[in-house]
Amino acid sequence: MNIFADELDYDDIDFSVYYNEDGEPEEIDEMDEERLKNIISTLERAIRMQPEHYNVEIWEEYLRECKKI
Repeated sequence: MNIFADELDYDDIDFSVYYNEDGEPEEIDEMDEERLKNIISTLERAIRMQPEHYNVEIWEEYLRECKKI
C-alpha cells in the first residue's frame, strides 16, 4: 500500500500502522524520533503541495497520529 499513489478508502486504514516506501507496515508507536520527524515532514509537504489530492484526508490523519507520539 502506498498512501501517496494508491487510491485508498479512509475507513479501511489502521492509522496506527504506517506503510513505508516499499509498502511494508511499520508501527507508528515503535518508530524512532528521527523516523517520525521525516514522516511528519513528508506528510506536511504533501498536504501543502497537493491539497486537492484524493488521499489528503488520509495524510492528515497520519499526520495527527504521528504528532501524538
